[in-house]
Amino acid sequence: DNNGYIDDFGGWDARNNSDHNSTSNHGTMVNGVIGAVGNNETGVSGVNWNVRLMNISNTEFEAEIIDGYYYIGKMRRLYNETNGEKGAFVVATNASFGLDREKADDHPLWCATYDSLGQVGILGVGATANININVDLEGDMPTSCKSEFLITVNNTNKLGAKMPGTGFGSVSIDLGAPGEGTYSTGGTSSPTYTTLGGTSLATPHVTGAVGLLYSMSCDKLTSDALSNPAGCARRVRDILLDNVEPEPTLDGLTTTGGYLQIANSVDAVRSLCDGIVGPLEILEIRTSADQNEFTVYYQTPNFEPYRFRVFNMLGQQLYETSIQPLQFGVNSVVFDASNLPRGVYVFSIGRGNVIKSRKFPKI
Repeated sequence: DNNGYIDDFGGWDARNNSDHNSTSNHGTMVNGVIGAVGNNETGVSGVNWNVRLMNISNTEFEAEIIDGYYYIGKMRRLYNETNGEKGAFVVATNASFGLDREKADDHPLWCATYDSLGQVGILGVGATANININVDLEGDMPTSCKSEFLITVNNTNKLGAKMPGTGFGSVSIDLGAPGEGTYSTGGTSSPTYTTLGGTSLATPHVTGAVGLLYSMSCDKLTSDALSNPAGCARRVRDILLDNVEPEPTLDGLTTTGGYLQIANSVDAVRSLCDGIVGPLEILEIRTSADQNEFTVYYQTPNFEPYRFRVFNMLGQQLYETSIQPLQFGVNSVVFDASNLPRGVYVFSIGRGNVIKSRKFPKI
């Protein structure tokens, strides 16, 4: 397909620059959790019963990890730019690997890849350490990276309780997922099906959940994934984290205080898929405590681009940008007002001759 990689139908070997992927036990078990075929009376079922997986192998060193992520991002970008004729519709990456007690500040390029992938619509999901450490203090890669496109996972038992030997952090670790005693597909060097635990098996449950939400029958979600890939990825991340199951053993040790609950997230997508449309309107304006940031919530009668503008009371335009209404979720635009003096300002949203405005004070 002239994408620069020969015969990369199933993925890529980042070290040897080839399509020869490993069939080791660890990665094959991760694959099984994400997407083992279901409802076929054979073996196990993955979170997704019918999904395509892209394997990136030989990523032991940081340069290889970054190269692997670059390949993934290139394929999704190509998909976006050709409306699906080329590339691959990748929605999540799974990192069931990492470096214990390593700080994000020492790995800036690695961390930056998650923001780069997010811009084309890919969420990163990362496993934390299999030791009982506070990642906020001691570090871990990649779970100490700060990115709005990264979901970080620790290990729970089947009831959702935190396992003793797993990392935690009220800032760094987002949620728990059931990894302990996971039965999944084995590699060529092990039985066909085998059992393993740890964050390596917890994390693909979350990665699989991302894929499952994107696969739901929701035309508006599909449209947003192409027209606003970064915004759609953020929304899916928010849905997963906002709908965890609260768990006392994770409270204060993760950002959400709970563990993955896919059913709640699926219900949330169903409720949002109807979309919010109506006459052009500025619904609400909220400010931060210091009034240096305004969030303007709005609705539109369609999903075409609109112009957002800010004026002072003399009619002078202070700011203008294009906004793309989401078909999936709540529409809002954030305005940085830190450089504006106190006074009354006019927020305006319009397309062509149809414009709605609303005054709001900065006190």
